[in-house]
Amino acid sequence: MNLIHHNTINVQGQINNQEYGGAELGGAYGIQVEGAKDAEIYENTVTAVARKAEAYAFRINNGATNVYVHNNLFKAVRVGNNIEAASLKLWNLVASTMRFENNTIESNNQWIGESSDVDGAVLTSNLFKATGDLVGFEPIEVFPWENGVPPVNNLRFVNNSYADDVSKQLFKESRIIRTINVLGIDPLSSFLHSFTVNILVATSSGALISNASVSIVDVFGNQVYSGNSDINGRLVVVLDEFRTAGQTQTKYSPYIVSVSYGNQTTTYLITVTELTSLILSLDGSITTTQTPTTHTTISCTSFTYSSWGTCQSNNTKARTIITQSPSNCTGGTPILSESCTYVPTITTPTITGSTNTTGTGSTTPNPTITPTVPNTQGTSSNSSGQAMTALDKQALVAKLKAQLIELIRQLIQLLQQELIVMIQQQSTR
Repeated sequence: MNLIHHNTINVQGQINNQEYGGAELGGAYGIQVEGAKDAEIYENTVTAVARKAEAYAFRINNGATNVYVHNNLFKAVRVGNNIEAASLKLWNLVASTMRFENNTIESNNQWIGESSDVDGAVLTSNLFKATGDLVGFEPIEVFPWENGVPPVNNLRFVNNSYADDVSKQLFKESRIIRTINVLGIDPLSSFLHSFTVNILVATSSGALISNASVSIVDVFGNQVYSGNSDINGRLVVVLDEFRTAGQTQTKYSPYIVSVSYGNQTTTYLITVTELTSLILSLDGSITTTQTPTTHTTISCTSFTYSSWGTCQSNNTKARTIITQSPSNCTGGTPILSESCTYVPTITTPTITGSTNTTGTGSTTPNPTITPTVPNTQGTSSNSSGQAMTALDKQALVAKLKAQLIELIRQLIQLLQQELIVMIQQQSTR
């Protein structure tokens, strides 16, 4: 298994490619999976910036198989004008190619850009986030590679969650645009917005029923599921809320669910707009628990930090977090402070003075000592800003001792002068 994990990747394209006479063909990619087999990509933070050339945080294409992509942040940022920035670019992709789940898809321009040859691929339990200046935001863009063939056919989004109501509205009202030939809406391309429905079949007294026959029919009368409850009376099915083709949205709810057990058949009517759990009782009652889809919460386990700050008078120093992983994580136990030895900065005091002349002609010194207040901010680094070594500290201690000795010498000198004056005064009496 090939592993790509715990990376922080920032990419943007330049217009200096000699082969193409400008930007590299297709733009810049943060992570590109091309023809890969047996790969797992997780806990990466990838940012693609489109300033001078188009950029994509993640691209998969050309016959990749058994690829598992999960718990990443794929972020696209458009900075320049008339430039495309997309979180994902999907090419040559079918349902069996890739498992793509629990990722954060963030952009101020496109979530999916210039995608083609996608048929029935599934993206599950991902968080979609629209941020920044959203003027001209288009959630899904396709590249019509072959006339008459849909570039993207029934790309299925299962159990989507959204960072906010704006992101949710942008996705649910999105259209599919095309970037070549006739610009504008691509009527051939389509995507599905779907949710998992968990069903329990029970008797009127609440006992779970195994091997009950269940049939589900959409609003148009098409049977979309037929099966039986398992030994625990449970079955799980993915139902479509709606399908968008070009800019035309078709809703499939309400669904008719028929449960047969023995010689009894009970019919229920359900609407699917989010992740849903149902208890269907043979007496005709239905208990629905609808919990809004939430993105998996991940605790941070790895951090990179700034350099340590200076040692403070409380004998501690601090630093800040620069990056943390896995992507889109929260919390964790970062180490942001540690103990240190506070060493104040002391400068040799300035000693000045004036004299008084007595009637006897004696001169009495009036010393004034002006000490320099120690630096209360402390320091744990030398003049170059680097961490202090043991030799640095020894030199500082020696300097402080020398300053103290000089202070004592000057005080002794002043006391000697004062004593001489006192003796002279006594001798004249």
